[in-house]
Amino acid sequence: AKGAAPPLVLVVYAQNRGVAASWNAIIESTPEAAYWLILNSDVAFRTSSLDDIGSDLSRTLGGASRVGLTIFGFETKKGLQFGNVAFAISQSTVRAIGLFDENVFPAYYEDDEYKIRMRAAGICLSKYRRHTVIHGEAGQRSYLSGTMRATHRADPFRALVARGRMLNQVYVAQKWGQLINATSGAWSSAAAHHG
Repeated sequence: AKGAAPPLVLVVYAQNRGVAASWNAIIESTPEAAYWLILNSDVAFRTSSLDDIGSDLSRTLGGASRVGLTIFGFETKKGLQFGNVAFAISQSTVRAIGLFDENVFPAYYEDDEYKIRMRAAGICLSKYRRHTVIHGEAGQRSYLSGTMRATHRADPFRALVARGRMLNQVYVAQKWGQLINATSGAWSSAAAHHG
């Protein structure tokens, strides 16, 4: 029927294959989609916000737009923050630069690595401000990882994520010759640091 919602595709794994692999599985499960809306498991939309998002994303990510990825903001005590807890990516972007790098495992820096490739290809990132998502606990000061909130200090998975975070930062830096500023989180050319 005209105006009917497309079918929902649920991708489930028996074991954790990492963030990049799960995002790629979502994309590969519906390769004909114009864009994919990808969310962390601890993200929710506000009542009726989904009514507008589809047409907004079609305009933002479609046609001759150079925007290939748009990220949703979430409220914190420090104000609106943006991270890849909820984002949409266009089919044209995936066709131009490929899927997420599954060498980045289990989590952290897969989005940074992808954004470096986007910049190199002249594809833009935008921040979706019309609707925000709910992420984490109400009134949190800033971004808090759902993984870190849901695990205790002695949890082996937490140690795996922490180790992966460190190794992934090194991997991305070596792959692209870029260094991350520990304060701002911004990547810059390693050549600029050889002064």
